[in-house]
Amino acid sequence: MTTVLPVEDNSQIRNILKSYLERDHFDILETGAGNSAVAIARESTPDVILLDLGLPDLDGLEVMRQIRIFSDAFIIVISARSEEVDRLVGLSSGADDYVTKPFSAREVMARIQALLRRRSMSATPIPDTDAGETKASPTTPVKSLDSTSSETAFFGGITINSLTREVTRHGDPISLSALEFDLLWALS
Repeated sequence: MTTVLPVEDNSQIRNILKSYLERDHFDILETGAGNSAVAIARESTPDVILLDLGLPDLDGLEVMRQIRIFSDAFIIVISARSEEVDRLVGLSSGADDYVTKPFSAREVMARIQALLRRRSMSATPIPDTDAGETKASPTTPVKSLDSTSSETAFFGGITINSLTREVTRHGDPISLSALEFDLLWALS
């Protein structure tokens, strides 16, 4: 059975999510704090994490960074932070999806199902019927950055350096995979 971990400090929102998750027969773990979210994710290995960014003890981005060290669970950010830069930072920091508050619980359930379908589909290589070879999965980076392009992009406190492949937010480094960096650079 699929396990979902809602991480939300607002108990009303957490209860709404729980009722929809129960209706769809998910196993549910829950917490309202970042540190306990990291501990639960480490111990119980949920399949999906619904993560609020505005947690009382630890910022949701830091929670996501810590969880990404040991887990490949799907993370759907559910946040009141709705600016484009917030969504970009959330997605580039490891989120698989980003939903802004106020949100539709039915839409969140549909997004969970879509991610779970993607996991089951990605387990099988895609055969190339023309060449008899296996194509790269959809997550394989196909674009490399050209060093002759502009070196640095700035927006909303975020700095992206294409030569050093470093990203900072208000001077603090953000750890990104190669694919995440390429995506963020392409969107900047």
